[in-house]
Amino acid sequence: MKELVEVIAKSLVENPDEVVVTETEKEDAIIVELKVGPADMGKVIGRQGRIAKAIRTVVKAASSKSSKKVIVDILNNENKGQELWNIPWLLIWVYRSQQMENLLKVGVITTTHGIRGEVKVFPTTDADRFLDLEYVLLDTGREKKKLEIENVKYFKNLVILKFKGIDNINDIEMYKKRELWVPREEAQELGEDEYYIADLIGMDVVLEDGSKFGTLKDVMETGANDVYVVEDTKGEEILLPAIKECILDVDVEKNVMTIHLMKGLI
Repeated sequence: MKELVEVIAKSLVENPDEVVVTETEKEDAIIVELKVGPADMGKVIGRQGRIAKAIRTVVKAASSKSSKKVIVDILNNENKGQELWNIPWLLIWVYRSQQMENLLKVGVITTTHGIRGEVKVFPTTDADRFLDLEYVLLDTGREKKKLEIENVKYFKNLVILKFKGIDNINDIEMYKKRELWVPREEAQELGEDEYYIADLIGMDVVLEDGSKFGTLKDVMETGANDVYVVEDTKGEEILLPAIKECILDVDVEKNVMTIHLMKGLI
């Protein structure tokens, strides 16, 4: 598998000399680590993780006769040993893989509202916090475009935003499904038992007795209770509901989350 991943990676990147692939065989799995230069991370990840998914699909097919599961980890050569992309592609945002700790996601544009340039936004923070925001950063796919907020309204569980200088549906329609971010320093202070998603990603997850269970890889925002995506020590994906019966403690400073495995979760 090492040779296969190396050939694929070198065909994708601009700096093939910086491609390093290692293979480690464990008791129940084979870990293939792919490291590329910082400038080539986007080349092997792709938009919404499509290229990373394709690499894993090819490796999975090639190893179908193997008795062990093959796991492909994609890392940055400047952060040796620090995993950047080992999450099912449907559950991850590209920004998180690039470790954008200085930005916090506040919402996603779902659709337009009327013809005067307003948009409906699904909030990933408390909806009333938009009243205090002066601007947001729109991910256009190529840049973070600063948009000043002119007006805020609400419709059911959605926020309706009007941006200064955008007065026509044609000027905003192409940004459907795009994310809205704010710099961390612009974020409001959190209440008790509230956390920024950016601070949760990568946390060590331990059981009540302190034993290592896995690593928190992503947060699925369902509109009700969030769901934490945890990769256990066997490389399996476990979904944990963000409820007090399951999530016993979150220590941001120590980067540790303590959980109780409720019956039926695994």
